[in-house]
Amino acid sequence: MLEDLEEERKKVNKEKEWSETLIELAPNIIVGLGEKSKIILFNKFAEKLTGYKAEEVLGKRWIEIFIPSAQKEELYKVWSRIVRDKSIEYQYINPIITKKGEERLIAWQNTAITENGEFKMVLSMGVDVTEKEKAQQVLNERVRVAQAQYSISKALDKYSDNIDDILSKVVNLLPEACRYPRHASALIVYNSHVVKSRNFRRSKWRHSVNVAVRGKKVGKIEIFYNKKIPFTLAEKSLLKTVAREIGTFKQRVVAGELEKKAAEETQEALQKTKQALEELKAIDEMKTEFVAIASHQLRTPLTSIIWYLETLSSGELGKLNKSQKEYMDLAHHGGIRLANLLDDLLNVSQLETGRMKIESVSVDLKQLIKKLIQEVKPLATKRKCKIIFKTTGTGPFKLMIDRALYREVAQNILSNAISYSPRGKGRVLVTLKKHKKEWQLIVKDNGFGISASEQKRVFEKFYRAKNAMKAKPGGTGLGLYIAKLIIETAGGKIWLDSQENRGTTVYVSLPASGMKRHAGEQHYFK
Repeated sequence: MLEDLEEERKKVNKEKEWSETLIELAPNIIVGLGEKSKIILFNKFAEKLTGYKAEEVLGKRWIEIFIPSAQKEELYKVWSRIVRDKSIEYQYINPIITKKGEERLIAWQNTAITENGEFKMVLSMGVDVTEKEKAQQVLNERVRVAQAQYSISKALDKYSDNIDDILSKVVNLLPEACRYPRHASALIVYNSHVVKSRNFRRSKWRHSVNVAVRGKKVGKIEIFYNKKIPFTLAEKSLLKTVAREIGTFKQRVVAGELEKKAAEETQEALQKTKQALEELKAIDEMKTEFVAIASHQLRTPLTSIIWYLETLSSGELGKLNKSQKEYMDLAHHGGIRLANLLDDLLNVSQLETGRMKIESVSVDLKQLIKKLIQEVKPLATKRKCKIIFKTTGTGPFKLMIDRALYREVAQNILSNAISYSPRGKGRVLVTLKKHKKEWQLIVKDNGFGISASEQKRVFEKFYRAKNAMKAKPGGTGLGLYIAKLIIETAGGKIWLDSQENRGTTVYVSLPASGMKRHAGEQHYFK
């Protein structure tokens, strides 16, 4: 028996060493932060990016070493909330300072780890997005300038017979082309005409360009910032272009040059935008593929670890005392949660890349929903939540669907409705509507609802509403995102209506023909 236990211990240690090697060799920053943000894990990639060796930073506070001075106070407040609430926002972006003093922008994915209800550490994986963010800023500025030039050219063309209308239109378009439109205003002087942009404010921080007709100065164009902001080459170039167009607009309108130039500039801007978007899409696809590969590689050893833990916890290899049993059960539960998260990430990767198989068969939806309600009854009983189920339309209620995928969508929505309804006063109404052209599943609760500003984001990957994070800290923010991908891939629609403190209603609609078949790989939904 002792030999068997020793053999199992060696296997577990081997799996642990493999996991530690994977962390060390990962092509991303992986850090672990304990009490007071003290660093307890710092992998090789983190050393490479920051310039610090692990021995230089282990045991020291992350906030003091890596966070810019202006943000340290706010980060300490955030850290206090993490320890108090035992949860952390899953994704965010913030800057860090390297050993050489360089500032890098990092996109983090975080997990708060607890034991017996007590905070233990935050495990974070980071990706350096500094260059991507810089490229995005440059792209946004180019697009904005191109759009402003196009709009100004259209204004000159549309109001070519009225100089006051032209100048009024152009002067209000100029601030919109600046990097900081809220801080910008403009002035145009053209012969006897003087026009100012809305909320005009003269200041010492300005850039001016003369307007000339056939070499003779007839006015000027000025852009003002209400605080010290340097003007970019793009902004200066825009002012020169506008000055030239205003000085010659009559000749260009007559000759038809305005329309041609606007079309060329717009086409060039669209081409640059398309190219930049394709580059960003390629980066996103690489990230999705990395997540899929990493999740798949982690899933095999994790399955072995869970099996070992189950065997040890069962007592088959030797009786455990109460404390040992509790720790084994805690580790096993954590393993199951991690396995479920890996399955979700693999499913998301398949759905995002169009590789998931949808195999529809005839299913009695009424019976499927009834069975699902029975499965979530323990959760409803625990929260003292009442579930009501009804149907509209005449039977039979058979529809061509992929049972596992539809069940995943319905279970997620129903579980959310129960979890976010008031304990002891919860009421969830489930309605199955059958129409000639479409079938609808409607789940209505009387929970705390979702604010109007957050409703448009609840179907985004990893996003969770603030009140949902407080009510259920352990969520991943993948449930509704997966549901949306499944339903839309199958040719359906999903949306919601919600009012704060009044409740939420989620609608899932499929065509009467059922879920659209899709060839691909077998999914991981059960």
